[in-house]
Amino acid sequence: MATSASYQAWNEGFTKLGYTSSEADGLLRRSIQLAVQAKNDYLNSIKDTRDTHQDSHHVDLPIKLVAASCGTFGASLANGSEYTGDFGNTTVEQIMDFHRKRLQTLLLEDGIDVIAFETIPSLLEATAIERLLRTENFGCPSWISFVGKDHHHVSSGDLMKDCVSLFTNTSSVIAVGCNCCPPDIVEGLLESCKEGLNQSNQLLMCYPNSGEEWKNHEWHSSNLQNETGMDLASIVPRWINKGAKIIGGCCRVTPMDIQAISNIVQSR
Repeated sequence: MATSASYQAWNEGFTKLGYTSSEADGLLRRSIQLAVQAKNDYLNSIKDTRDTHQDSHHVDLPIKLVAASCGTFGASLANGSEYTGDFGNTTVEQIMDFHRKRLQTLLLEDGIDVIAFETIPSLLEATAIERLLRTENFGCPSWISFVGKDHHHVSSGDLMKDCVSLFTNTSSVIAVGCNCCPPDIVEGLLESCKEGLNQSNQLLMCYPNSGEEWKNHEWHSSNLQNETGMDLASIVPRWINKGAKIIGGCCRVTPMDIQAISNIVQSR
């Protein structure tokens, strides 16, 4: 999957920086165009190789999907609240309006396969997204990915299983899981997801960060990294065993990490 670089991009954020409304919409749409272009360029580059090396994992599993990244409302506040879930006095309706307006712009572009609601930190925002998907027809499937605080809770302290359970009857949501959390809590969060899903058909997904911590607008090495030197890819088999079907990486995860993850997934 190729994900658009629109996580923290939003219409009013651009206009506050001096862009016109039309320019702001154009920048959002450009994020989709670039992801689609990357997909097409890659497919073209491997066409001849695929024809001559049918047994190669690398060419048998090309980029197939483009995800439109819709980051949390907290990212628009630029205060790190995706890692706390504290949106102040923000209402469900305000969060719905935020996501609705951005999606209306992003979905003007062709080539989007899935909407990625990413780094969702609270039951409040999950409620807003569920209500938005129930009342609007965006004509595109979605996934919902939460940022975890520990094995059982999202950033706000709400239970992961309660957040996930909101979407068990939402047919447009094809996957649920966690992202941008430390790798060592992914297994617990996947278990919590399974509790919340209660046998529904959504896929499980996980794409954690490197294990570093976000403080004072900077990434810092965590105790986890310092004490264990943990290799992200080495624990991917544990996530597969927990049922994860979509696996990747988030902040501070490198292309080399993604390649290592891909190799492990393909070997399984």
